[in-house]
Amino acid sequence: MINIPEILVANGTGAFLVLFLLLYRIRIAQTNQFDEKIYNFMLIVTFIGTVNETLSFIIDA
Repeated sequence: MINIPEILVANGTGAFLVLFLLLYRIRIAQTNQFDEKIYNFMLIVTFIGTVNETLSFIIDA
């Protein structure tokens, strides 16, 4: 049996933390180096992954 509230808390917290890191990085002046672009891309992919996992558990239930 899947515990939806537990999944929502875990993935919601993960999505919030990743979004916080991404917004904090955008707010800081950046030099636009390649490694910074890769890090930002990884944050975006991780955020999309957490949201997709949450939606898949809710839809599949």
